Amino acid sequence: MTRFLRLTAALCTLTLAASAFAGELAKPGEKIGTPFKKDRDVAPLFYVLPALDTKEAAIMDIRIFQGKRELVRETVGLPADIRSGAAVDVLFTHPEEVKRLRAIEAHTPGSLRFLSFIDGRLITDEPFAAIEARGAKTTLDAAIGQVSEVEVKATPKLRVSAADEDPCWEHCNVQYASCLDWCDPRGDSCTQCEVWYHDCWIECPAPVVPCSEPKSVSTYTVYTQQSAMWYGQASCVAGQQWDYITIKYLVTDYQRTEHCDGSHTDTWVGSHYEYVSCWANTHYYCYPTNSYFVYPQC
Repeated sequence: MTRFLRLTAALCTLTLAASAFAGELAKPGEKIGTPFKKDRDVAPLFYVLPALDTKEAAIMDIRIFQGKRELVRETVGLPADIRSGAAVDVLFTHPEEVKRLRAIEAHTPGSLRFLSFIDGRLITDEPFAAIEARGAKTTLDAAIGQVSEVEVKATPKLRVSAADEDPCWEHCNVQYASCLDWCDPRGDSCTQCEVWYHDCWIECPAPVVPCSEPKSVSTYTVYTQQSAMWYGQASCVAGQQWDYITIKYLVTDYQRTEHCDGSHTDTWVGSHYEYVSCWANTHYYCYPTNSYFVYPQC
């Protein structure tokens, strides 16, 4: 538990909002178990689901493109009988990718497109900004789905050769540009362009560094805070109130496979919940002050 607390502190710094009970101890008969609000470090990217014309459980494929270049692909398992207003919390385990997408959209507005599919059937094809605007009106309570795989690709750049106008490199670049001209992001043809391009330049002369697929395989764990509850226990230390809270974390294990073209695929291995209890500073003034120090702190 001590190791987990140290890891939690490194992964997540709580920013606790004001509570109706902040600065007070629980009164007799008062309802406890009050949730603390916390804004995520990166605002959620919610995809509000349209009518899916199915009541069965389904696998959804989400793809985000910049022009015709695929940047992110996420596979999400959806439950049966989806309620109206339900949403997918897109890339919630990959907040840095959400930041990257938003930075691209901010730099070149309208350049990103959001597509979703179920069993190869196109469900949504809209500008990324439209998905963001609609999702901004929903909340975490509407989120459904289980992420099974996330594929992330670096922003594609044409390879250059050490030798000017090397015919091999020039051929690959021309073929890649031609492929992007005719490919359709609503299918797999644009993704195939990336595969063909990699297969082409890997055969060109130096300075290409030899690489065998997969480049590397590793595992990692993501801790995502789900909720934080206060059950009425508080302490006044140095004039500030500290509340003893219990934090619920979704702990998700992924296997990351890095590829020679610079992309990587994260495959879901398993998830479970862990609970951590700690003292959180509410930054509210209190009196009288205790002389002892509260531990562990959030």
